[in-house]
Amino acid sequence: MSARPLQVLVIGGGIGGLFLAQGLHHAGADVSVFERERSRNDRLEGYRIHIAPDGAKAMHACLPPAVWETFVASTVDLGGFRFLSENLDELMELEGDPD
Repeated sequence: MSARPLQVLVIGGGIGGLFLAQGLHHAGADVSVFERERSRNDRLEGYRIHIAPDGAKAMHACLPPAVWETFVASTVDLGGFRFLSENLDELMELEGDPD
């Protein structure tokens, strides 16, 4: 009789929950992700995040190639970091290192 794969429930479909699910799936677990929001349109405010090089290496190791390529295609290099008001008015910009 063959062993059944580990069954894991991940509560929360944010960045951490989704990467946990990808890593567990890659390791052979049967993973289900549960998220409170009913659709991706429930929160339309949107955001951008900064991912440091070590984080990007971890993502590359965890994600399937097609998902990694989708991630890379969605990135934007703004050359710095901006702070915006609730009305999207620029409050301050920190210049990035040109190297």
